[in-house]
Amino acid sequence: MPHSGLRALAAANPTNALLAGRGPPGTHDLELLSSVLADLREGNGVHLPVFDKSLHGGQGDRAGSVHFDSADVFVLEGWSLGFAPLEQQLVKERWEASRVARTHPLDSLVQINDNLAAVEAATEGKFDAHIRIRPPGDEYGVVYAWRLEQEHKMKEKNGGEGMSDDQVRAFVDRYMPVYEMWAGNKVDRPTLSLTFGPEREVLDVAEP
Repeated sequence: MPHSGLRALAAANPTNALLAGRGPPGTHDLELLSSVLADLREGNGVHLPVFDKSLHGGQGDRAGSVHFDSADVFVLEGWSLGFAPLEQQLVKERWEASRVARTHPLDSLVQINDNLAAVEAATEGKFDAHIRIRPPGDEYGVVYAWRLEQEHKMKEKNGGEGMSDDQVRAFVDRYMPVYEMWAGNKVDRPTLSLTFGPEREVLDVAEP
């Protein structure tokens, strides 16, 4: 979503801190996502919005677009694409057994689960292959280091625009309940799984 859409979403869901910024399911323009993927598969030209993560103090916003007529290979990156929604009762069971997710109301996690189902519905049948990247032992704490590195490199190139280290940590905090709840619930499609070490070295490859 553009920045205005993200702000409106957060205002409409004041009790769900997981929707207080970009990232988790529910913060994406699913209509645009579905139409772009459909146009690509049909060989039509598409306009893709460019998202600048440095704008609005690191909250990000769309910044123009790029156009191309066709593509032989198109890679869509996004962690929401790898997790399948849970049965409603299982959402409650996992929330009760969780450590991080239980710092948020159950209703917030139910809403994220519904949003994840909407992502799956918008993308169903539109992929030929799926690649899953995971940290060793599904220990997602390494994501903090990876995300800080990404922000630092971006700020080196744009004159320092973006989030502070504390803001990056708070940003990643919103992902941790989702990893805890859904990381073990893989989507039902042939998947190449790559396990990356802390330095992004490939430690293991599991073919479909």
